[in-house]
Amino acid sequence: MSLFKSASTGMFVTFIFILLTSFISAIILKLTAMPEIRLTTALVCTAGLSIFIGGLVAGSKNGQNGWLVGALTAIMYTCSVVLIQLFLFQTILSVSQLVLHSIFFLLAALGGMIGVNIGSGTKQA
Repeated sequence: MSLFKSASTGMFVTFIFILLTSFISAIILKLTAMPEIRLTTALVCTAGLSIFIGGLVAGSKNGQNGWLVGALTAIMYTCSVVLIQLFLFQTILSVSQLVLHSIFFLLAALGGMIGVNIGSGTKQA
């Protein structure tokens, strides 16, 4: 599978996980008295987990160059966030968001490396 197709699949999986966790978080916020600051931390952690899983899926689909396809997935995710933020809020990334997206980049690259090894293990059996 091509690098871009694998990264696109990883992006799709990332957005699905983010939508699901956002929906679950909204329900939890509605039904409990959870402070909003805890929810923000939880959403950042679930976004990191989602981008890691997206990189894992992308690496597994591609079968080689896991770090590259995972990194491409993270770059596509960051570009999507920047575009959404630019069009909806007329702002660009802050320094704290840039740090978070750098961590997401590393998580997706790590997920891609692990995904290649998981994917290659299932193809040999």
